[in-house]
Amino acid sequence: MSVRRIHLRKRGGGLENLFFAKISTAFPIAAVMLRGVMIHRLLLISAPLCVLLVSCQKESQVDQATRAGILLVGNAIEPKGLDPHIVSGVGEANILRTLFEGLITSDPEHDTATPGGAALEVTPDATATVWTAKLRPDGKWSDGMPVTARDFAFSYERILTPELGAKYAEMLYFLKGAEAFNQDKRGEILFVVNPDSQVTADLAKQINFRGDPNVDIKDLGESPVWQRLTGDGARGRFVRSQGLDKLAKEPIAWIGEAPLKHFAWPASMNDEVARHVLTKMSDAVGTNLWELAKVGVEVVDDETLRLTLRGPTPYFREILKHFTWTAVPRHVVLKFGKIGQRGTSWTRPENIVGNGPYKLKSWRRTDHIEVERNPYYWDAKHVTLNGVRFLPITNFYTEARMFRDGQLHMTYTAAPEVVDLMKKTHPEELRQEPYVGNAYYRFNTTRKPLDDVRVRQALSYAIDRKALCDHVLRGYTPAYAMTPPMGNYDPPHIASFDQDKAKRLLAEAGFPNGKNFPRLKLLIASSSGAAPTLAQAVQAMFRETLGIEVEIDNKEWNAYLVAQQDLDYDIANAGWVGDYRDPLTFLEMWTPGNGNNNTGWANPAFVKLLQQSLQEADAARRLDLLHQSETVLLEDAPVLAVAWQARNYLVHPSVRGWHPLLLADNPYQYLQLVPVP
Repeated sequence: MSVRRIHLRKRGGGLENLFFAKISTAFPIAAVMLRGVMIHRLLLISAPLCVLLVSCQKESQVDQATRAGILLVGNAIEPKGLDPHIVSGVGEANILRTLFEGLITSDPEHDTATPGGAALEVTPDATATVWTAKLRPDGKWSDGMPVTARDFAFSYERILTPELGAKYAEMLYFLKGAEAFNQDKRGEILFVVNPDSQVTADLAKQINFRGDPNVDIKDLGESPVWQRLTGDGARGRFVRSQGLDKLAKEPIAWIGEAPLKHFAWPASMNDEVARHVLTKMSDAVGTNLWELAKVGVEVVDDETLRLTLRGPTPYFREILKHFTWTAVPRHVVLKFGKIGQRGTSWTRPENIVGNGPYKLKSWRRTDHIEVERNPYYWDAKHVTLNGVRFLPITNFYTEARMFRDGQLHMTYTAAPEVVDLMKKTHPEELRQEPYVGNAYYRFNTTRKPLDDVRVRQALSYAIDRKALCDHVLRGYTPAYAMTPPMGNYDPPHIASFDQDKAKRLLAEAGFPNGKNFPRLKLLIASSSGAAPTLAQAVQAMFRETLGIEVEIDNKEWNAYLVAQQDLDYDIANAGWVGDYRDPLTFLEMWTPGNGNNNTGWANPAFVKLLQQSLQEADAARRLDLLHQSETVLLEDAPVLAVAWQARNYLVHPSVRGWHPLLLADNPYQYLQLVPVP
């Protein structure tokens, strides 16, 4: 998942300790440095942990909620909203699974199962490129209105509408034409998707529609305003840097005054064709290009939806589990605004309507969100829980204490100290499970000396991943690639700990023993659990192996996100949880222009291999192409893979039917709460 896709994608928070006690002898400086922090931390947590061992004789909140059939769940964050097309975090996704349901839903026991949700069936053609969904005739929204194929078509158009600015719109790029529509590629839509009598597809591909990054406009200011630009030189550089796709009517009209003079066209372009292009581009400004983009969404009838994909996708049913593919109620959304309008009141507690097993009961900010049974849900008679209450507990030690005090059925996570304690005292309540996620560092490849691949590789080889997993990221597995092994995919074995190679590469880059190496900053988020201790450990490893100093830059969460998006950092701590069980979810984010890239890195060979994989129908050959693309990524090293994630959390013995799933996308409606004697 996406910020997004980073939104609480780093599990196992509060890991700021025990590193000094068992760290490998190669890093004694780190041990001494952290010892004072650790003792202070242990003193702070000793009292709460002692409280955890004390049981209370009177009936607890868990006991009461168990009798009422209400599951009490720690959910780590206060959700930013409940619009499936706007939010992108794990905490929000947990809540959305109760309120909305896509064509396919998650199975409570098996990762590979893809049971029907709003659809009775979703079936492919022989190429796995065209899929047909047959909706349930008894599907209804929580206000009693029928759920139709038109709701799903509307929803897919909505999340892809450029004006909405959905950060997770890329999840729908599996649809044919979706990327061009979402990125407002007007030129491609007008002249490639729709053949033009005067502009061939080959000519169209040579026209500067997307902008020329090599045009220098720094002197025009950070955000140039067309009306303030004077002189043909400044205006000409501006329109070339932007490209025709991004221009409003006024600058297009200025180009039209002297097309061949004011804009850089392909050599074969003449004045007449240039004016033709400008006219069509101007007419397209501010218009909805959904139909012209020929996005692969077709409503056959109220109960039949046909989806045409960009290429063979035999695992598409797995993709459809993701909450971005759920429907939103067209009749409610449009009641409170337009299709591409953000921040309308349709998701307020008094207005929100869903098609999931539950409906919103109450939302008290910073306190809880509670959902209750949806009587119109198609499978309402088999829903076992009466409701779920999500608690936004940001402090994981507070969450652990609430669990032992009988205030929670389940925690979001469990810190290492709590894991150690529960192993000794209540092992039956501790869950430790694999998770399809990673922990890594981004490099800003636009800054020196990180623009040198040898420097990035040296930093990667300087990291002892096993030591980090043993003593900081408890339960995690050392990563040798970005993608965790899954199914028949074993990623390239490239990331490793090799001090000699690290020193040699840094010397080759002009910094022998770290001499004259600039002091870099390592960006972390103040609320990201293990990030501070992990950063201190990595800082010590860089110093010990390479002789370089790295300063830790601790920012508030939103400032941390903005810094990455603006490439205002050197090295940044990050993590990612897969949106679906396929290597593509860990690789596609590193393509140019992807909202989760944030490294400044682009490699044509990487992109070409990914594009080939999207058109490959043979499963083995497809995985080989993905393997080759990940090899390019790891060898170019715009990122430093650290570890593959695991989940540590606590579950009360009264909870029945909760099974480990790799994506932690458990459906709540089939759980049972049984009083414990």
